[in-house]
Amino acid sequence: GYQFCIKQVIFEYVQMNDDSEKLGHFLAEKVQPLCESLGVDFDVAMLELIGEICRGKNVSEHDILHACALARYCKADAVKCRSTLCIMRAALSCGIFPSWLMDLSHEAVPWSRSDAELRSELQE
Repeated sequence: GYQFCIKQVIFEYVQMNDDSEKLGHFLAEKVQPLCESLGVDFDVAMLELIGEICRGKNVSEHDILHACALARYCKADAVKCRSTLCIMRAALSCGIFPSWLMDLSHEAVPWSRSDAELRSELQE
């Protein structure tokens, strides 16, 4: 339904545009209002999309980069943390260890302040 369409719109946009600032504007100004009008939970759609990007055996560094950009724009801190864990696990399983990935993991620790279990997983 609508959630699938929202995920596709975000996915297509992120594939065509590597500018994080433009992505943030697109998500805040276009996608979030559309989600609200359609009754779609923006964070659920983002978390599912990040999971889909990170799933599979042929995940590339570019895929991980896109997923990282999306994770930073989730609204709820808990969703940012879950997204970051998904990304970190995918990167580790694919042998992808770019330095910018560690930046995201360090950013995620404060996001997990209300969930000790998430914080512990992120710190590992």
